[in-house]
Amino acid sequence: MVEGGKMPVITLYKSRLEALIPGFSFKEICEVLPYAGLDIEELTEEYVKLEYTPNRPDLSTDYGVARALKGILGIETGLPKRETIKGKIEFIVDESVKEVRPFVAGFVVRGLSLDDETIRQIISMQEDLHEGIGRRRRKLAIGLHDISPLTPPIIYTTVKSDFKFVPLNEVREMSVKEILETLPTGIKYRHIVDGYGRYPILIDSKGVVLSLPPIINGNATRVTERTRDMLIDLTGTDEKVLEDAAAILAEALADAGGKIETITVVYKNRRKAFPPLDPIVKELDPNLARELLGVNLTDKEIEDALRRCRFNVYREDGKLKVEIPRYRIDILHEVDLVEEVGYGYGYHRLQPLFDFPYSEGRYLNSSVFYEKVRDVAIGLGFTEVMNFILLSKEVLYTKLGRDPREGIRVESTKSIEHEYLRDILLPGLLLTISYNVHEPQPHKFFEIGEVFARNEKSECGIVEKERFAAVSSHPTANYTEAKSNLEALLRSFIEDEPVYRRLEEPYIFEGRGALVMVNGRVIAKLGEIHPRTLSAFNIRNPTSFFELDLQYLMEIWEKHRKRI
Repeated sequence: MVEGGKMPVITLYKSRLEALIPGFSFKEICEVLPYAGLDIEELTEEYVKLEYTPNRPDLSTDYGVARALKGILGIETGLPKRETIKGKIEFIVDESVKEVRPFVAGFVVRGLSLDDETIRQIISMQEDLHEGIGRRRRKLAIGLHDISPLTPPIIYTTVKSDFKFVPLNEVREMSVKEILETLPTGIKYRHIVDGYGRYPILIDSKGVVLSLPPIINGNATRVTERTRDMLIDLTGTDEKVLEDAAAILAEALADAGGKIETITVVYKNRRKAFPPLDPIVKELDPNLARELLGVNLTDKEIEDALRRCRFNVYREDGKLKVEIPRYRIDILHEVDLVEEVGYGYGYHRLQPLFDFPYSEGRYLNSSVFYEKVRDVAIGLGFTEVMNFILLSKEVLYTKLGRDPREGIRVESTKSIEHEYLRDILLPGLLLTISYNVHEPQPHKFFEIGEVFARNEKSECGIVEKERFAAVSSHPTANYTEAKSNLEALLRSFIEDEPVYRRLEEPYIFEGRGALVMVNGRVIAKLGEIHPRTLSAFNIRNPTSFFELDLQYLMEIWEKHRKRI
C-alpha cells in the first residue's frame, strides 16, 4: 500500500510464493526479486516486504509478482494465456451521470475460492489503484461485490442526497447526506462529488445498491470468504484509466483462479465491452536496444529477453513486433521496451567494456555562455536566485495587472500556487524581494531561466526560451540604474548600440519604461515598477528591472568567441 507519498509496499508470504512458483524455495525466489525491478525492504523467514514503482500496479499482489518472476525464471514466457467468457450482464448508463462522473466499466469473475489473504491482497491492489492512477479516487474508483444478491441489468444513474441504503459494514439505512457527513470515507472523499446536486449510484433492477462511487459500497454485496462469483465496477472521469485498471484487476483475479466474464456498458449512443485484454503491439528496433544497453545482443537474445518479460515477439515486414499484455500500462515508448530487454536478459549479467575510444569532455557552448553572463551580473552586484517555472495566477498576472487569457495553465494542478507556466521572469524576482523585505538593503537579484510561449508551429504548441532578468530594490532605485546595468551587460558581449523605444505596461511606472532594440531586433524590456504593483507584492522601496532575451547575445558571442 502507499503511505504518505512513499513508494508503494506489499507484503508477500513464504507459503503463498512457494505455492505460486513451484519448484523454487522462498530463498531462491527472494534472490530473483531484484531482477524483476523489485526492491526488498524487509526480509524474514516467513515473509518479504517489497517496494515497487507506482507505474507498475500489476505488481501490487503476489499473483502479479509471481507472473513476472515465472517469466524471468523461464517457467512461463510470452503473453499469459487468458480466455474471457462473453457475459450477458449489462451496465445501463443514465445521462444524468455525465456532469458528475461520466464513465463506468466492469466485469465478472466466476469460480473464485477466496481466503483472508487473497481478499486482503485484492483490496490492497484496489487501494493502490485508487491512490496511483486513480488520483485518490478522483479519476477512478473501484467496487468489489458478491454478485449473488444482484439482478441485472445494473443501472448507473444519480440520486438526490435524501436517497437511503445500507452502506458497507453498517446495519441501518443511511441517507447519502448522512454518509457524506458522518462516515470516514464520506468525509474524506465527499469533495469529489459535492457541488453537483445529485450523486452517482450503481443499483440493480430490483433496487439493490452496489455502490455510491467514489465513496462506499453497499452492504448487500459485501465480499466474504463464501463469495464465489464477484462483480467489479469501475467509475471515473477518464475512460482510458478505467480500461487500464480493469485489465490489471482482471489479470490478477484470473491468476487467483477466477474465470473472467465480460460486461457490456450501454451508453446512449454506443456500447463497450470490458475488460480489455487484447495485447498492444509496438515496434522495437534491435539496434536501439544494443545501442542503449551497450551490449551486442543477437536478435534472438533480444526476443528471448522480451518473452521472459511476458511479451510475445514476432517479425513482420522485416520489423520486430512486440505484443504487450494489456496490464502493462507502463510501456509507453520504444525505450521502455529496451528497458524490458535489460530485465529479461538480466542487468546482473551486463559486463563493463573497456574498448571504447578515449574522448575529452567539455562544457556545452551554451553552458559557457551562461557562466559568462553570471560572472558579469555578479560583478554588477547582483545575487543569483532560482524560482519555480510554475507560478500562481495571482503572482504572474493579477498583481502585475496582466491579462491571463493567453496564459498557459496546467491541467488538474495540485496547487494554485503552481498553476501557470511563466512567460516572463519578473514576477518570480518580485516575489523573492517580497520574501526578503526585512533583510539589509539593497536587494539586487538576477535569474537565468526558461520562459514559455504559445506557438502553433511547434510540435506541442509551446516554445521554450532562455531569459535573463535582474531587479534592484532600494530607496534610490530608478530607470537610469536599470539602463546602466543593462548596457554594462550588453557591452560584455556586443558592440552595437541599443536603441530605446517608449514602453507602456500595467506594471511599469508611466513614462519610465523602454523597449530595447539592437539591429532592429527587440532584445529586452526595462523600467521602474509601478507603485501599484509594488504594493501588491508588499515591496516598500522603489524597484527597477530589466529582462533580456539571451538568444541574440549567445548568437553574437558564438560568432565572436575568440575575441571575447
